[in-house]
Amino acid sequence: MKNFLLAIHLAIFSFLLFFILNDKPEAFSPPKISQLKVVQDDKAQTISVFRFSGTTPILTQVAKKDFRPYLHPIMAPDGKGIITEYSPGHHKHQTGIYWGYTRVNGRDYFHHPEGDYWRKVSTKIIKAKGAEVKWQTVYDLLDEKGNAVLRETQTWTVNNQGIFVLARRNEQDFNSHHGLLLTSDG
Repeated sequence: MKNFLLAIHLAIFSFLLFFILNDKPEAFSPPKISQLKVVQDDKAQTISVFRFSGTTPILTQVAKKDFRPYLHPIMAPDGKGIITEYSPGHHKHQTGIYWGYTRVNGRDYFHHPEGDYWRKVSTKIIKAKGAEVKWQTVYDLLDEKGNAVLRETQTWTVNNQGIFVLARRNEQDFNSHHGLLLTSDG
């Protein structure tokens, strides 16, 4: 878990360092996003964020009923290319951006994204459109008998400056709060 957190921090640091050290402002100019919208697709089991008049999502939250929640794809800040991968050959268990604990009561949720480890409780859009949008996913992490041992709530916010914020809350066996800030603003 420590290595995973270290990797996340290094990735964010590298991402931000690129923008701080970039002395050619014309080399990168993130698109101006005036308004956003969130669309929930129950059939595909996704929640996607779009520029208000756009047809391609800038990010998608995959929230299947029997699979751990994850973000993929996430578009690059300049809108050219995708910055996440789904299940690359060298790490099949990795699914875009996600959280998974390696040791909770003897269970490894990091390497097991499938349904006998995870169960969706709910998804909801909190703020569907505007300069900032917000949604939430709630999942139970299951023991070997299918009983919930931990409930994880992820509340995501994306604003029109290209800033992504995650607030996580774990309940039941643990009480903890974690946050993540990803930004394209140098």
